[in-house]
Amino acid sequence: MPSEQAEPRIGFARKQARVLLKRANITKPPILLRDVVAYLQKDNDIQIRAWNLGKKVSGIQAIEDGASFIAYNVSQHQHRQRFSVAHEIGHFVLGHTAPKNYDYELGNNDSYETEAFSFAAELSMPLEMVKKDYTESHDPNSMAWKYFVSQEAMWKHLLEHHIIK
Repeated sequence: MPSEQAEPRIGFARKQARVLLKRANITKPPILLRDVVAYLQKDNDIQIRAWNLGKKVSGIQAIEDGASFIAYNVSQHQHRQRFSVAHEIGHFVLGHTAPKNYDYELGNNDSYETEAFSFAAELSMPLEMVKKDYTESHDPNSMAWKYFVSQEAMWKHLLEHHIIK
């Protein structure tokens, strides 16, 4: 999905994740992606599938004949699977589309990827919820369990948003 954008719209991507959570009436962790997908399916033909995508691909999102599909790599850890689905939902919501035979490898740094990563992080660990939970617990490891993300992802999220130093 090559992008012609000069700079990724990180704030926009995060806002779109918050809007989606609000519209889907999801107000507390863990963010159940099946609820997000069920909300999206009200107005969209979108399916989620587990596939063996090899060693380098965590997920794909494509649209064919008006139908959208997201595939995640069944051979990866469930936290990675969840993030991959959230990331591909980001591509879908943000309008990044790919032809059906498109293979996308991890590590691509174009602006669409950055936007989808930001969307996925906000979708799975909404900043306002995370801030509230951190002020109550001060325990990133238990928060990771609560949000059903890896401890590494939670720590990274807290550090990136200057919640901890």
